[in-house]
Amino acid sequence: MSQTPKIILGIIIAALLIGGAYYFWRQSQSEITPSETVTPTPEAQTTTLTIMVPENPESYQQKMTDYAQLGGPDPAATWNFVPKQITVPYTDDLIKASANAAAAEFPTGGGPNKAEVVYLKIIDGTAYVLMNIDIDGWAGVSVSLAIIHPVVEKTLLQFAEIENIVFGYAPGDSLETINYNPDSSSQ
Repeated sequence: MSQTPKIILGIIIAALLIGGAYYFWRQSQSEITPSETVTPTPEAQTTTLTIMVPENPESYQQKMTDYAQLGGPDPAATWNFVPKQITVPYTDDLIKASANAAAAEFPTGGGPNKAEVVYLKIIDGTAYVLMNIDIDGWAGVSVSLAIIHPVVEKTLLQFAEIENIVFGYAPGDSLETINYNPDSSSQ
């Protein structure tokens, strides 16, 4: 066998290896990590969000209930949270939609049917957040807050522009300045 067919075969194999490696490299570059977001288009009519949820929701809910009622170390501080994909109707406000989707992962146990973000303002990397359950409490709301706040916090911290979460008003704001209408939230 002459050298020419061996050289051609070598070139073909090298081209296939390089092409395959390039293909897999491009695929890995296009994968979305939990902290990335995709800007949706209105034509899509839905938006896929990544929220952070506790790895074992039932155990988390029980531990957080115990924490709210009995005190002690905050279990959420060391709990393992994992990404979960949620599809919602189209929105261009990915941050608020993500916070709402995270809050809806657990029932409120009283008050409104679900927790919803009614105030969200980001200033210098800090997200100031209030939900309807923060403003309109009921006997036992502390359990719902203990369960839902960490899920919303972990979800919001995925966004590059958010470094810190405060469940409260931004400086200078108050209930009177945020235009909150309790009748407009889910009951």
